[in-house]
Amino acid sequence: MAEDSSSAGKIISGGLYAAGGFLSGQGSMQQGFSSAASLNEQANNAGINAGTALQNAAINERIARREGKRFRGEVQTAVGASGVQIEGSIVDAMIDGAVELERNAMNIRRQGEQEARNLRSQERAARTEAGDVQRAAAANTVAGGIGTVASVAAIVGGA
Repeated sequence: MAEDSSSAGKIISGGLYAAGGFLSGQGSMQQGFSSAASLNEQANNAGINAGTALQNAAINERIARREGKRFRGEVQTAVGASGVQIEGSIVDAMIDGAVELERNAMNIRRQGEQEARNLRSQERAARTEAGDVQRAAAANTVAGGIGTVASVAAIVGGA
């Protein structure tokens, strides 16, 4: 009779140990999925920010070009109103100014594109990490489950 009571105790202990292992595994899995969801959200935000960076660069590039044209027009108007003939170094200076304004506009675009590339890189890294976290959570849960089964078998096997 005492042996039956000991066997029942081992079975109950094994059952409780198995339930605890199952709950622990579920908690680990949920934590991994939660971390992965957070990383995916970071990736989504980086993607959105990359698009915004490109849009802002395009807008700022257009503004720089428009301001450059306006400035050149004002200079031409002022020179024309003064009656001075435009030639030689004045023309060269206007051309140099136009080239510099165009260079600035192109730099604005390039900086926006670089920012977008950096953000897309962050997006890819976050998505990769999210996948890694999910796979690790699943693997840890399976490994924990195997360990729990082995422990329960050892507890109950001695019954």
